Amino acid sequence: MRAERWLREYGDTLFAYAFRRLGDADEAEDAVQETLIAALRAADGFRGESTEKTWLIGILRHKVIDVIRNRRVTPVRVEAVDGDRSASFKDGFWKNRPIKWPALPEDGMRRRELQAALNRAIDELPPTMRTAFCLKEIDGIASKEICKVMSISPTNFWTLLHRARLRLRESLTDEWFEKGQD
Repeated sequence: MRAERWLREYGDTLFAYAFRRLGDADEAEDAVQETLIAALRAADGFRGESTEKTWLIGILRHKVIDVIRNRRVTPVRVEAVDGDRSASFKDGFWKNRPIKWPALPEDGMRRRELQAALNRAIDELPPTMRTAFCLKEIDGIASKEICKVMSISPTNFWTLLHRARLRLRESLTDEWFEKGQD
């Protein structure tokens, strides 16, 4: 059966995708299950213009957004950030980039290590901050759509995104970057 093969071949990737954005294993499993059901219903319409994996992730992306949209809306509390760290950005860009960005070897080993460190840092973000960051920076969803899906104001969204970037930078600086002069 197709769904069994998809689950065997792509299940881990689909779950990781959903979990990174939702931060909840049960919600991620449900989203993957809904994705497989939707894919089975639409399988005859799959024209092969992309890989099955890409097609399934595209369906999952919509299922994840549905989960976020259907969550009970609760006020978002964002922790205060001290003046030094919040002064690191201006108009969404680093004021002072780290002096030396890492050079990744061609064998990809350090690249995988950096990806793992980044994934851990993303996983450690507070849920709302992680969701905003993943939808914007990883999925490339428009800011207005994210605000609508998450039921937050644009100001709140940009604050979440800004603070997520600060935390990620802080998490990665010690091991991966030389510290810049802020």
